[in-house]
Amino acid sequence: MEEFYYLNDIEKEEVEKFVENKTQFEAVQKVVLHSVYFQGKLSEGQPSDSGNNIFMAQLTQPIMENAPIEEYGHFTKALVNGIRLVETGFTKLGKFKVVEPEPKPKVNRGK
Repeated sequence: MEEFYYLNDIEKEEVEKFVENKTQFEAVQKVVLHSVYFQGKLSEGQPSDSGNNIFMAQLTQPIMENAPIEEYGHFTKALVNGIRLVETGFTKLGKFKVVEPEPKPKVNRGK
């Protein structure tokens, strides 16, 4: 795995174990990406709170108060690219899945 030159053999083994445990992998992915996908989501019986939405929270920072509209677009693009990088990391982890070789067909010596 030349692509992962920055990991030693022990680290590669541990990542491989992590990826092979599908339940654990998906749970960690949910935790990491939860704030991106679900914070700020409106729920029945709960008051709305735009402060929990990652985009609203970042775009309403005081530093953005007098920013030109283009700056909002650049900031939003940067947030989206950051999210894509995290998702790409999880996709890259999939390369650690062990591919089991297909068993050789048994030869019938009785023929």
